[in-house]
Amino acid sequence: IVMLEPRELDHILAALGSVVTADLAVILSADDPDHLRVRAAAGPLVRPGLVGREVALANRPRLAAIVHGPHAALVHDEEEHDVDEPDTYAGIVELPHAHTCLAAPLRTDGELVGVLTLDSATCRAFSPDQIRAIDAFAGLAAGTLHAQQQAERLAREVDTLAALNATLADHAPPGVALVGRAPAWR
Repeated sequence: IVMLEPRELDHILAALGSVVTADLAVILSADDPDHLRVRAAAGPLVRPGLVGREVALANRPRLAAIVHGPHAALVHDEEEHDVDEPDTYAGIVELPHAHTCLAAPLRTDGELVGVLTLDSATCRAFSPDQIRAIDAFAGLAAGTLHAQQQAERLAREVDTLAALNATLADHAPPGVALVGRAPAWR
């Protein structure tokens, strides 16, 4: 399977970084309604093992509500955040107990394709104007992520068809060759 490099997503995160300061900005794909996978990350807190990490929403009710909601919102932004909901990147990224987490759902044509998260090591890091700007960037990120997912799906289909073609060629009766030049055949 050919997987595309997330360079376009990195460019979106870099552009977002010129508008909003965050210690960690991450784009995740929605592999299914209950699981997200990190596709791209930027900021001083990026660590090895972050890209590719799966995030289950089952034990993150606040994050899940935002992901399945319409707009960017704060997961937490107070001194004493809910200890029952683990930080999204716990175990990889070290953030102080009191910090800001924001999530923005990524949708194309109403369908959830992923989520953008921003983390800051300080509380009250994002103003209402910045949250609206993040929501606007989420639309751009959604379109880019969706296009990348479609390209990956097509690459997998091409690989599957090539493998099927090789299997058929290996199992063709001796002396039988399939030849075709018509556009429909090609």
